[in-house]
Amino acid sequence: MPRNYEPQVRKRARELFLAGLSFDEITQAMRTEGYTYLGANTVRRWAKKGNWKEALEKLQAEEGRAALSLDAERVTAEMLESYGAMRTDLLAQIKGGTVEFAEGVGLLLKIDGLRRHLLAQSAKGGETVDQAALSLEVLELIVQSLAELNPLALDEMREHLPELGRRLKERYAEVGV
Repeated sequence: MPRNYEPQVRKRARELFLAGLSFDEITQAMRTEGYTYLGANTVRRWAKKGNWKEALEKLQAEEGRAALSLDAERVTAEMLESYGAMRTDLLAQIKGGTVEFAEGVGLLLKIDGLRRHLLAQSAKGGETVDQAALSLEVLELIVQSLAELNPLALDEMREHLPELGRRLKERYAEVGV
């Protein structure tokens, strides 16, 4: 004669199944919790009837997506930190004279471009990338670099900055970004 188990017994068995335990392991765990007559075949029947395998697959897929997302965030953070360190080292080399000014500024722009590209790629997961804002950020980075490296060059460029910003905004407005 089949036993009638209370709903919390099935619920507990399902929790153990979703935690990755086999039917025999579930039975052993449930027996230590006082359900001495519970057998592996009963749990197997509950799992089949309740589609526990589908629930487990769905849970595993969600966990996999979450793990990938966390890993991508970690890698992005590490790369941004690396770009920051490269930028700092390059600024020191330019100031120290071991890297020529023009070459150094070009390298700074490449590093900043890589940084922007990385930020744009990570933003694509949720929202659209504001290209105009990124372009203005590039302009800001150029100005900051000039201020640090050669304030006289910045003075020469200062009067043209508003026009450069306006043109960047217009360019991206035209292409509909």
